[in-house]
Amino acid sequence: MQAYADVIQLHLTVAFWFGLVPLIAVAFAVTFPILFTRNGILIGVAFGFSIIGASIGLMMGSSREPAVAAILPGLLTLLTGAVAFLMPKEVLRAMDAIGIRSQSASRLPYVAVMVAICCMAGAMVFSANFGASVREANEVSAEQRARARLIFEQIELPYERDQIRQHTGMPIMPVGE
Repeated sequence: MQAYADVIQLHLTVAFWFGLVPLIAVAFAVTFPILFTRNGILIGVAFGFSIIGASIGLMMGSSREPAVAAILPGLLTLLTGAVAFLMPKEVLRAMDAIGIRSQSASRLPYVAVMVAICCMAGAMVFSANFGASVREANEVSAEQRARARLIFEQIELPYERDQIRQHTGMPIMPVGE
C-alpha cells in the first residue's frame, strides 16, 4: 500500500512542478505587460487566455503524437475565431443596453480580442518550448536507462555469474552458451 502512496505522491509532485507551475508562470509572464494598462477587464482576459494558450502549448510540446499537434491548432483557430466574432458584438450590445457606450468604451471589446489572441499565442509558444524540453529530457533519460540495463544484462550479470561459479567450484560457462 505504501508503494501506491509513493507513486501517487510522485505523480502529484511531477504534475505540480511540470504542469501547474509552468502554466501559471507563463500566464503571468505573458500577462505582465498588460498589468500596466490598469484595466481589470484586459488583465482578466489576458490571464485567462494565457492559461488556455499555455495549456495547449504544454500539451503540444510534451506530446510525441502528431495528432495532438494537428488537432490543437485547429481547435485554437476555432476558439479564437469564435471569440473574435462574438465577443465584440455581445459586449457592444450590453453597453448599448446599459447606456455606457462611449468612443473609448466601444473600442474595448476589439482591444480585448486582440489582447486575448496575442496572449494565447504567446503563452502557447513559450509553453510548447517548455513541453518539448521536458519530452526531450524524458527521452534522454529513457535512453540512459536502456543503456544501463543492456550493460547490466550483457556484462555485469555474466561476470557475477562466473564469479559465483568460480567461488563455488562449478565450471565457468563459455560466452554464447
